[in-house]
Amino acid sequence: MHVDMNQEEPTLNGSTSATEPQVVNGDNHNKDDHHHDHHHKSLGLPQDILAEVRPPSPDSPDSVDTAGILGEDKRPLTLIRKACYGVGHVLNDLCAAMWFSYLLVFLHSVLNFTNTYAGAVILLGQVADAIATPFVGIESDHSVSGFFGYGRRKSWHLIGTIAVIVSFPFLFIDCIGCHNSHDWAKFIYFAPFVVIFQFGWASVQIAHLALIPDLSSDGSHRVELNAIRYGWTVISNLTVYMLTWLVLRMDTDGDKTVNPSDASTFRMIVFIVIGVGTLFSVIFHVGVKEDPHPQRSSSQSSVETQDSQMSSVHMTWAEWFKEPHFYIVGALYMSARLFVNLTQVYLPMYLLDTLQLGKDSIGYIPLMVYMTGFVASVIMKPLNRWIGKKVACVLGIALGLGACAWIQFFNVDGKTVYGIAALLGTSGTVLMVASLAVTSDLIAGSTSTGAFVFGLMSFADKLSNGLAVMAIQLLHPVSGTHSDHSDFFAKVMVYVPTGACVIALICILLISRQTVGVRHRDRQRIMSSTSYREFVNQNDEDRQAMFSESGDHYGDPRFAQTQTNATIS
Repeated sequence: MHVDMNQEEPTLNGSTSATEPQVVNGDNHNKDDHHHDHHHKSLGLPQDILAEVRPPSPDSPDSVDTAGILGEDKRPLTLIRKACYGVGHVLNDLCAAMWFSYLLVFLHSVLNFTNTYAGAVILLGQVADAIATPFVGIESDHSVSGFFGYGRRKSWHLIGTIAVIVSFPFLFIDCIGCHNSHDWAKFIYFAPFVVIFQFGWASVQIAHLALIPDLSSDGSHRVELNAIRYGWTVISNLTVYMLTWLVLRMDTDGDKTVNPSDASTFRMIVFIVIGVGTLFSVIFHVGVKEDPHPQRSSSQSSVETQDSQMSSVHMTWAEWFKEPHFYIVGALYMSARLFVNLTQVYLPMYLLDTLQLGKDSIGYIPLMVYMTGFVASVIMKPLNRWIGKKVACVLGIALGLGACAWIQFFNVDGKTVYGIAALLGTSGTVLMVASLAVTSDLIAGSTSTGAFVFGLMSFADKLSNGLAVMAIQLLHPVSGTHSDHSDFFAKVMVYVPTGACVIALICILLISRQTVGVRHRDRQRIMSSTSYREFVNQNDEDRQAMFSESGDHYGDPRFAQTQTNATIS
């Protein structure tokens, strides 16, 4: 499950996103022709490639008037409608924060699950999410009017909401009727709820994101909808952490550690989360009316085909597997997600077992991580423009390694842990936003298969996170002294993030002197007409202006937040 990145992610069969170049009337092309030619010449591209990249003139016989094809009238996007849309992902955001931050603590410390079965629950959830995401995306895109004419996006959103509401609370409630059973029996009991929850979560996420281009064809409106959506993501995460902190702080049992007696506390938290999320979901369904989806005409298909052929960087699904940058950038994105998600999962265990802080620390320390990450996301756009995406990635890696070194070589207590929390929050956000921006550069003009790229990387990310958690749980010492157990989580907080940072650094070094977005198949043609070294040394802004009219959105902090949770779980 990914924490919502606040990006208008393309749906899995290539639906339009806010960052896609839009097909517009020919009047808009004239004023941009000179601008595009300037960047093309500065990059030293041969004329045959320029001819393929440059869009046709409005006076050209090849130009197509799309006003009557893509300019369907949509319901006015009022302020109330925008606000109601923004709260449609609150339930997902609340549940995602609890899933990553507190499920492992609940299984370990409250239900006394063995390490293996606790890891198996997380792994099952990640695999279910990875499988459900493409299925929901494809089925949602193929639908025309949804179920009983309710709308193709809102129908899947409603199904997902119901699935989350009926399944998620059971993940934080002791096994009903099998309290004293073996862990394998409890795992079988929890497994259906995990699968149903992850299917519902994916349905809500995909439907909510895909609804943005359906609500408005105006790029500025889409950015505004994403901004509202992201604002509620921030509020949702802060709510979970503050709620956990306050409830645990008011606990009067006098025990500083999380133990089976805290089952009622987690039950209270999950019911409050579900209640608040359900309320906002009702507001979304009442306040947002989905316009009927028009049938695809042959003329529209022809326009989209011509539009995709205007760029020499257009890639088919099969061609992506022949592109070296596809694997390198994929590994970069995966390592960034591993860093963010695994530190989020194991930070509470580190606080409780290693530092032996009070149980309310699993509320206020993650809150500190999230707040510093949010501040970092605000400065990412100017930072990307100032130092570039690759250098920003290196900066995030350096901050992450600094946090790991602090844990390994210096004494950490209840005061200095705030510094580690700030480093983890800042480094995770910087690395995540920059890696997503590099991923967008990779896609460049190939927007028709951009969903395939994001979908495959998301699948690899979710699967790798689940496998990593399972591997860590299997390595957890089954017996031994308390020191053995407490030292284990300190090692996890050092070695796992360090490994993710090393992988990310290797990926950055491999592409450091290359321009991400230039295809392997085109490099020989470029080298035959100009100095390749001169070409790859052009800055990212020139490259971005060449490949996408909306490149500024790629560096927007709203493009990816993990954040700070995640979209991706």
